[in-house]
Amino acid sequence: MSTRPPADATSLREAAFGNAVEGRRLASEGVKLYPTSQAVQVEAALAFAMAGDAPRAESLVKDLNKRFPLDTQVRSLWLPAVRAQLALNRKNPVRRPKRTAGAWSTRVRVDPVRQ
Repeated sequence: MSTRPPADATSLREAAFGNAVEGRRLASEGVKLYPTSQAVQVEAALAFAMAGDAPRAESLVKDLNKRFPLDTQVRSLWLPAVRAQLALNRKNPVRRPKRTAGAWSTRVRVDPVRQ
């Protein structure tokens, strides 16, 4: 018997395969059953965005941004992914989401090996 919340990968899978109604239903159910779960909320936000429910996705993004201001995974992985999906839905894929500067600001310098 699995104890995983219902809005985990199931809602994402349904939304990704075009079953928006079921994706939204599972995401809603998960958020209702586990309202304080960070994992459920981030995956539900992405599922809502993938299913075309921008208001609910944006509401969860706003809440997650406020509740987890120092969480690196939320701030640099999940929220940018949700914002990018919302931008794609608005037919505006070129625009980079504003709060992703940290994810793109890392620079690596490699010096050539001298012999």
